[in-house]
Amino acid sequence: MKQIFGYIKTFYKEEFKWTYGLFTLIFALLLLYLNYFHPDTKRLHNTLRWKDTAVLYYFCLYAGVFAIAALAQSVFYKKAQWTFLKDYRFWLIAGFGILAWSSRNSLIYYYTYYIGNELPQTSARDQTIFRDLFALLKFSLGFIPLFLFWWIKDRKTQPLYGMYKGKLDLRPYLIMLAIMVPIIAIASQDAGFLRKYPRSQVMRAVELFNPDHAGYILSYETLYILDFYVIELFFRGFMILAFIKIAGPKVILPTAVFYCVLHFGKPFGEALSSLFGGTLLGIITYYSRSIWGGIIVHMGIALVMEVCAYLTLAYLS
Repeated sequence: MKQIFGYIKTFYKEEFKWTYGLFTLIFALLLLYLNYFHPDTKRLHNTLRWKDTAVLYYFCLYAGVFAIAALAQSVFYKKAQWTFLKDYRFWLIAGFGILAWSSRNSLIYYYTYYIGNELPQTSARDQTIFRDLFALLKFSLGFIPLFLFWWIKDRKTQPLYGMYKGKLDLRPYLIMLAIMVPIIAIASQDAGFLRKYPRSQVMRAVELFNPDHAGYILSYETLYILDFYVIELFFRGFMILAFIKIAGPKVILPTAVFYCVLHFGKPFGEALSSLFGGTLLGIITYYSRSIWGGIIVHMGIALVMEVCAYLTLAYLS
């Protein structure tokens, strides 16, 4: 943990300004309020509402949030510290990444309502195949654009964003994961949590506690947990390390706000905590040049959330 505390101390000593940090917090809280509580906007973030313009909606949302959080640094920092905002490369890289992620996220509409309507989904097997194909396609749409960008631009200067092969001390990340277990266990008692988790509930024909359906659930859960690798590769790898020579650590907080907005549709507590978790993991990635710790924490938390949800439902039943 000493090394992680060192990263945090360095960031807050050399890069952090409380005025800008307060701005990003208020900005994120305003976005969360509009999404979860304001009567006129809380249902706005719904892919069905946007139909065939889902890509445009996601791009405008993500790009707008990221741009506001980044441009605000020109208000709170000295000019010499935000010159990267005038660098076209910063905006081109951000635009590429956000467009790629927007395309990936809009897949849920296109796959469900154009492909899904043509596929049989009456049985547990059919629904599992449908969801597994969706997960594999989503994984590919997340990984391939980042890999191609890295291969063309950065492969001679750094490993695939954050895939550092040096020695990794797992203890700090396992400690962080252990701290989260009782918190998640408590959260899993909430009805809102159980409406979202376990995620395999989306397969209505799959019975969660039917031994004959265990293979379907295992298949779904494996691909669900694997998806967090792509999330870490994008938000902690690409969105931090692709900017390392242009913006340095100044990209950490804008990316954390972007990451927070990604959680719209999840339980409010999860969305709020993602702002702080995204900031912490961004700091660790920037100074360690590795996303392996984030992968362990993120996959571990996702797995614990699923297990706690299953245990709670089993107890309630």
